[in-house]
Amino acid sequence: MEAIAGEKAGILKRGVLVVFDANRPEVRAVIEKRAAGLSCGVYAVQKSWYNRTDMDGESLTMEIPDKALRLTVPFAAQYQADNAMLAVTAARLFGIPDEVIARGIQKPAGRAAWSR
Repeated sequence: MEAIAGEKAGILKRGVLVVFDANRPEVRAVIEKRAAGLSCGVYAVQKSWYNRTDMDGESLTMEIPDKALRLTVPFAAQYQADNAMLAVTAARLFGIPDEVIARGIQKPAGRAAWSR
């Protein structure tokens, strides 16, 4: 895991924010060390940032308590909740409103979450 994290950390650019899954301490240490060396701000996303409330055969529902955001993720796998939290964190950094984020995440893969 540390070797893979080191390879992934190779894409970091000086001064650019880094959003990453920090649930594995060995991965977190590698990413944070590289980010510090490049003066990058870090958003170390953790499972404690959300609650998974329900999962059926096709989707999962999760809650992000900081703003009472409830999401339906169209994939029934725990790692998809982690992916969704990463996406929420990155989207918020770009100033995208939570209601737009929620609509985008609940769209099935392959279908645009927005229109022109």
